[in-house]
Parts: sequence; C-alpha cells; structure tokens
Amino acid sequence: MEQNDRMKDTKNAMNARLLLLMAGLFLLVNAITTTGRNGLSWIGLAQMVEESAAQMEEEAAGVKSGSAATETTAAAAEPEGKTEEALDAAASEGEAAESAAVSEASEVRENNAEAEDAAAADAAEKDGDTAAAEPAEETEDTAGAAEAAEGTADAAAQTDAAAQQEIDMHALMENMKEMGITVADLRRIGIVGVITAVAEIIVGLLCALFANRVDRAKITLSAVSCLMVVEIAQVLFLLLKRALSIASIIGALLLPGALLWAAVKMYKLHKAYPERVYALNPRGGSNNRPAAPPAPQKSLKERAMMDTHADSENDS
Repeated sequence: MEQNDRMKDTKNAMNARLLLLMAGLFLLVNAITTTGRNGLSWIGLAQMVEESAAQMEEEAAGVKSGSAATETTAAAAEPEGKTEEALDAAASEGEAAESAAVSEASEVRENNAEAEDAAAADAAEKDGDTAAAEPAEETEDTAGAAEAAEGTADAAAQTDAAAQQEIDMHALMENMKEMGITVADLRRIGIVGVITAVAEIIVGLLCALFANRVDRAKITLSAVSCLMVVEIAQVLFLLLKRALSIASIIGALLLPGALLWAAVKMYKLHKAYPERVYALNPRGGSNNRPAAPPAPQKSLKERAMMDTHADSENDS
C-alpha cells in the first residue's frame, strides 16, 4: 500500500512539474506578445482620441472666428456704399486733368522717336540669342509642371487619408459617448493591461525556474495565487467598462488556473515529504535523503588475510 502511494505521488510530481514548466513558459510568451501589447494599444488609442478631440476643438474655434470676421467685413462695407457719389464727382474732375496730360504726352513721344530707332537695332541682335534659349525654358517649364502635378496628387491623397481618419475618429468618439467611455477610461484599461503583463512575466519566470523544486512549492503557490487575484480584478474591471470578450476571459483564467492546480499538487507533495527537494532528481538519486558514500576498496593484503582466516575456520 505504501509503495502504491509513493508511485502515485511520483506521478503527480511529474505531471505538476511538466505543467508548471510548459504553462509558465507559455504565460511568459503570452504576456509579452498579447497582454502587454494590448495594454500599450489601449494607451495609444487614448492618446489618439485626445489629440483628435483637441484638433476638432481648434477647427471649431477657427470656424467661429471666421464667421465673426465675415460679419465685421459686412458691417464695414455699408459706409463705403454711401461714398459712391463723392467718388463720381472726383472722377469728372480727373477727366479734365487727363486731357491736359495727353497733349504733353504727344510732345514726349516725338522726342523719344530717335531713341526707339536705336533700341530697335539692339533688339534685332538679341532676337537670335532669345530664340535659342526658348526651347530650354519650355522644357524646364514642362518638368516643373509635371512635378507640381505629382505634388498636387500626393497632397490630395494625404488629404483624403486624413479626412478618412478624421471620420473614423469622429465615429469612434460618438460610440464612446453612447457607451459612456471616456479617454481616462481607455488609459486606465491600458495601465491595467500593462500591470497584468508584468505580473504574468514574473510568475511565468518563477514557475519555469521552480518547476522541479518541491522545497520551493510555497513560493510558487503564493505567486500563482497573486496572479489569479490580478487576473480576476482585470476581468471585473473590463466587465465594468464594457471592454470584455470571451477570448480575453479564456486567456486571463485558463493559464493561471492550470498553474494554480499544479502549484497545489506540488505544495501537497511538499507537506507530505518535507525533506524532499526535487520532484524528479536530476541525477537519478533518492529525493528523500542524500546518496550513501561508496564503500572503501580493500587492499590486496586485507583480502589475503580474509581468505586465510576463512580457510582456518573451515579446517577447524
């Protein structure tokens, strides 16, 4: 009966050791790739929503200031309409002055006729150079126009993407208002996720390191119990904030539950055998007590004396 109990305890120790090792490593990977990443994503989403809300407020303030400026311009345009009669009178007086200026301009033109003849000769010489430079200028203008068209297309694409993102953020903010979720709630959800990820990393390392240690079963059980408290608190918090899903419940309770079962088995084994150190001895020796030292080898003289003494006893 005692031999059967020992075999059963050994089997439980093997199962608990394997489960602590595998579940601890998987919990460590899950904390880095999923839990921590989700927490950082919630924090980033809260920052994006906050920036979008500030941008919308600035745009609304700009629209209000533009409408106020339009009203001011319309009010200032009314007095200007009343001065149109005075402007007509000033225009009639200017016509008389223009007639006098025309007569003076005719005299100036006669004096400049000789200067225009000399300028015509110089312009004829410069026409050849200008005709050669025109194709290069046209090529540069064409390339500049193409670049400008590409820049305009890129700017239009960026504007469309920004407008689409703004529409999505606006819809997200509307959904948040309907559900009663604020930016602070999003940030709190992210912080809780990061804290849970840190706890999972620590407990996963402890379980993997102490998977084969029966004498460290109390430490393993305490760490896994604390992790279960953290996971349950996270689930309740997400449930209150309406951000809980079935996948998050399974991921939050499945692995810690398996680790808790294995830690309890290991702790029971520690209570039954307080002197036991390893669940499975890595060197194949006994788990309960240290191995006995090997018997000292006897010399040839001692062996010969033993044989002689045995022969004398047989003869007598």
